[in-house]
Amino acid sequence: MGRGTPGEMDYFVEVLNARDGTAVGGAVVHTGKYSFMPQNLDAAGDWTIVTDNLNRVLLYSSSTGEGKAKWFGYNPQISPKGEWLCLANGAGHLVIYDLHTLKPAGDLSFANHVSGYTFSEDGKRLLVLTDDQTAFVFDAKAVPGAAVSDRN
Repeated sequence: MGRGTPGEMDYFVEVLNARDGTAVGGAVVHTGKYSFMPQNLDAAGDWTIVTDNLNRVLLYSSSTGEGKAKWFGYNPQISPKGEWLCLANGAGHLVIYDLHTLKPAGDLSFANHVSGYTFSEDGKRLLVLTDDQTAFVFDAKAVPGAAVSDRN
């Protein structure tokens, strides 16, 4: 995952600095002869995040191009400096990953569907909005490993 020269059925993703347009890095996304297709891309810190059509989130180092992790989920949101990644893993389920260790740091379950979620500009808090218009704010470092719920 991520290393080597792109073949005819692979994708090269280049990451640019939005301020000055210089190349920061990139990665080769090997599709296994189109066994999957990249759908969405994002980047922050040294990370390139690719979401594919198989509900997977692929994590690459932007500076080395090396594939670092692969998780099942969708709609990944990365903190602005690249410390945390939150992804949906079901209608009312979010998983937060610590990108320093690449391990789960928190698991959030809600009685209602999650409408949206994003990290604060400083990356210290996670805002979650459910479809019943309830908003939750969590300290990114303090999200427990056990489920948190809005069930009464």
